[in-house]
Amino acid sequence: MSEELHEKLNGFSKEFYNRFKDTFNNINASYEYINNELLIKINAQNESFGSMSIYCSNEEAIVFLGEYFHTHFNVYLDNDDDYQKLRDEVISETLNFVKDVFDDKVVLEVQTSKNKLICSSVRYTDENEAYTSVMPVNGILRRIFSINVKKSINFWSRPYIK
Repeated sequence: MSEELHEKLNGFSKEFYNRFKDTFNNINASYEYINNELLIKINAQNESFGSMSIYCSNEEAIVFLGEYFHTHFNVYLDNDDDYQKLRDEVISETLNFVKDVFDDKVVLEVQTSKNKLICSSVRYTDENEAYTSVMPVNGILRRIFSINVKKSINFWSRPYIK
């Protein structure tokens, strides 16, 4: 990212960018500037998992994993008066989650039927822990989708095989 664009980032995006670069200096990522906010894109290592994008909007980081899953890290529901401390915690939590994804500690499961999303989830796991699949418990959904469900369970770098 050019110095000129870096200077235009809002405070949260600028701080996130600096800490991301310090934490993941060996990651090949692209950086985009969108209305004073930051978008980081990281190409997939495992096409079944998909790529990762991190969008910094106002005081929030949104991590997108693949095509169907995203999660939010923000200060909105916290009542702590120390705003800078909250901002630091949000950035740290986001970077820790991203590191866990890169370290294959997070499994992404996506279930589709006829190319439509049924559900997506992430779970923390490791090679010694049994993975528990998520399937909608609603009986109607189970009957409708049970024959045609395509399930994809993956780590960042490889398929999850147990």
